[in-house]
Amino acid sequence: MRLFRLFVVVVVTSSALTSMMFLLMVRMSIPLVMRALFGILNTLLYFPERCGVSAAAFPGWMRVLAVADPFTYAVHAIKCLILKTPASRAIGPDLLYLRSSLSFR
Repeated sequence: MRLFRLFVVVVVTSSALTSMMFLLMVRMSIPLVMRALFGILNTLLYFPERCGVSAAAFPGWMRVLAVADPFTYAVHAIKCLILKTPASRAIGPDLLYLRSSLSFR
């Protein structure tokens, strides 16, 4: 069951991030600008995900970014499934946030 929940988290996370990228891609007409923006977004969304560093060590602007970052919730859900109790109530809020980011389309 833990492996199934992990699979669900990965699928929902990839769907949320893909829909976010498509939402931005629809608005742009120059491919070079899209490529540059995706590189910047990947960098900005990678660091505040709290994978190896506590959020207390972040500056204020990065804490704000970490709250809105879908990677933060995905990493938390995966940590809970692998390292802690695999209960649905532990990853429920994370999946709810990732699911709500799918509705931006």
